[in-house]
Amino acid sequence: MQPKSLLVVLAGILSACTSTQPNIPAPPVVEVIGPKPGDLAFGFRALVERELAKYPKLKEIPGDRIAYFCPKKPKTDVEFWTRFMEALCRPESNCRATMTYIEGTMDKDPITGRQVRSEGLFQMSYQDKNSYGPACDFDWPHDREMALSDFDAKLKYGNPARHIYSVDRQFACAFKVFSDHLFRYSPKADFDQAIGSYWYVMKRKHREEFESVQSGMKGICQ
Repeated sequence: MQPKSLLVVLAGILSACTSTQPNIPAPPVVEVIGPKPGDLAFGFRALVERELAKYPKLKEIPGDRIAYFCPKKPKTDVEFWTRFMEALCRPESNCRATMTYIEGTMDKDPITGRQVRSEGLFQMSYQDKNSYGPACDFDWPHDREMALSDFDAKLKYGNPARHIYSVDRQFACAFKVFSDHLFRYSPKADFDQAIGSYWYVMKRKHREEFESVQSGMKGICQ
């Protein structure tokens, strides 16, 4: 076969191959802000240790209070809370640090003057400062201009420079909420019922979300 004829044949083969290949789009780029499943080294552990030092009673929750949520009745130690924080943030925000959700059934936030929004890893609100004190002070004066811009634009993911999105601040507020609901507001309630008075994903009637949190505790609770 002459060189020119060979090139023609090869060109024909290449054309046939490329024309039969399906047009496969490139996979979407997914931004993941948060821990991978079971990754205790993400940084949550250090924050848990810090918060448990503030609220040592959280390490001593009786087995009968936690049995419904966690049948194995484990010790509520650092590992338990580290796993729980990961399990909780997944149905709440998909562990996206700047996630925002407009609470359509709630009134205006007295601090922002706008419809209540749940924001960050654990979906906290600016108004939490009024109920839980300094631990839940997300510094509205600092965030105000950026937050109002986000609100007006109806963004699902807000400006990461806002303090309410700080993982450090989210942990501080969340653990204050745990402590208050478990030992102050609902001292005789089961673990999930006490915490469920703040986080709806911990309410038993929301089976899909509740079981999602439970599934994140496999190996510890089941």
